[in-house]
Amino acid sequence: PNAGRMSVCYDPAGAQVDVWEPRPMPGTDVDPMLPGAPSYFENLTSDVERATRFYAGLFAWAPEAAPTGAHRYTSFRLGPEIVAGMMAIEPNMGPLKPHWSTYFTVVDPDATARLAQRLGGTICVPPTEIPTVGRFAGIMSPGGVSFSVIRWERR
Repeated sequence: PNAGRMSVCYDPAGAQVDVWEPRPMPGTDVDPMLPGAPSYFENLTSDVERATRFYAGLFAWAPEAAPTGAHRYTSFRLGPEIVAGMMAIEPNMGPLKPHWSTYFTVVDPDATARLAQRLGGTICVPPTEIPTVGRFAGIMSPGGVSFSVIRWERR
């Protein structure tokens, strides 16, 4: 009961975002480069402009939009650190609802994706290289929770 306070909220596009006020329990205070640690957070949205204004206003994040091939990617900075990213849900992604996804650092995304399948998960995005970033895969747990795994090229 005294670990902290949490609120479950939804952004203007409908993505769930939970906020945490730490007390004795700090939350995700871990080295993000350790295998198994959460290392990045990404919002997929149906309204990039509105979501950009919302998160910049709510958390004082500084948005930086950059083209990445056929689409635009927005990074959010808090001071000098990139703390999250965002991109539009595109038609080729299928019937996705706006949502946040957590990336977990792994040593081998290909092996992790195979293991996830053996454990009953579904591969939503096969292991893929992101130039200058690393290799990642999108996974859905047997319970329907989506997340990504990534081996960072450098960070």
